[in-house]
Amino acid sequence: EKSNITNYVLSIDIEESTNTQNNNPVGVVSSNTLKIVLRSNDGTLLPDNENSPYFGKMDNTAKVKVSVEDAEGVVEFNDYYISSWISNTSSSNKNQVVIEATDLLGIINKNSVPSMQVIKNANTKEIFRNTITELNKSLDDKYKIQYDESDFTFGNYDRLEYSNIDAEDMGTWFNILSQSTLTNIYYNRDNKLKTDFCLDDTPSESVCNLSDKVNVLSASIDKG
Repeated sequence: EKSNITNYVLSIDIEESTNTQNNNPVGVVSSNTLKIVLRSNDGTLLPDNENSPYFGKMDNTAKVKVSVEDAEGVVEFNDYYISSWISNTSSSNKNQVVIEATDLLGIINKNSVPSMQVIKNANTKEIFRNTITELNKSLDDKYKIQYDESDFTFGNYDRLEYSNIDAEDMGTWFNILSQSTLTNIYYNRDNKLKTDFCLDDTPSESVCNLSDKVNVLSASIDKG
């Protein structure tokens, strides 16, 4: 249901930044998060309000879409999936709600690496695609990974020993793959999984392009 939330929103924080386990800026997995602080004076957005028409739906079944409009036009951000929706009501904060969400990669990272057989010294792109295909079989429809295979590029690292990627969860698996192939892994604004080989001669796109004129590695939108 669409509604005007101008009178509800106290602040919105969006962070799009690269993330890796050893702080190496080359070969990273993007980590995009969203935090919204609301004041729901009528109580409809308080998750424990049984009289709210949204009761029972203010949890990880909800999804948030964000866009920002400026003089150049509208900037669309990823879809964000709720990780936390809590009431922050106190004597100083009346009917306040804090919603935290992450992009789909933040959800996928927590999943176990699927069991599969891979030919020794297989093509890196093939390993990546097959792993995503197997993972999709275990995911709910709303979490299934969308991609265009043509967007998977690993530069000169087109061969990979699968046994070198030793991980139990997909977040660790992605990070090992990113580091060993110097390739960034991220979701683009169309909510499709992509890779970005860091050593080619094109600007990095691992977080976002705000426009066709400005290419950035990180972006933030101030509160307000």
